[in-house]
Amino acid sequence: MPGSDVSVDIEVIYQGWYGVLRTGIFPYDDVTWQYPPAAALAVLAPGLLPFLDYAPAFFALCLLADAAITGMLLYAVRDGRRGPLGVWVWVVGCRCWARSSTPATT
Repeated sequence: MPGSDVSVDIEVIYQGWYGVLRTGIFPYDDVTWQYPPAAALAVLAPGLLPFLDYAPAFFALCLLADAAITGMLLYAVRDGRRGPLGVWVWVVGCRCWARSSTPATT
């Protein structure tokens, strides 16, 4: 993914953890593993899409999760008793965070 700072983390670090975790053990000797044990599920999840390489599967699952959350927020505001602010914060906030986390180019 050009211009994306996290793609290296996913392709190198997360994929390396995936290789360790799928053997049934945690990367206990890796100082970069700073997550609670349940985070292993997110690292292992791209294995559910065996027809894709690890990084594209990870990004596809992130997109799917983002769409599901957006759908749930839209469902919550469908009756008009709640305003759509939460949906907009999710959609715009995620995009602003993604934009601010990429390095600036000159």
